[in-house]
Amino acid sequence: MDERIKEIIIERYNSYNFNYDENKDIYSNFASQLFGIPYTDCLEFNNDGTPNIMGKRRRVAIKQMFAYLFINQYGWEERGWK
Repeated sequence: MDERIKEIIIERYNSYNFNYDENKDIYSNFASQLFGIPYTDCLEFNNDGTPNIMGKRRRVAIKQMFAYLFINQYGWEERGWK
């Protein structure tokens, strides 16, 4: 991943304050804010139960970003992971 893109993602990640009481999916919520699109467009399934392929891709991208940030912040070795 390009260093400038990492900086932008980390900057945006640090600037958001999530309200966990909204009963919203954390990954879809963050994807919505990061990409500037509606929350419902970031869900894995549409309201009628059909798959939302782009929503799933957005959620996966955010999960990967969270994993990247976690690994870089805490490191593999400190956690005993190999």
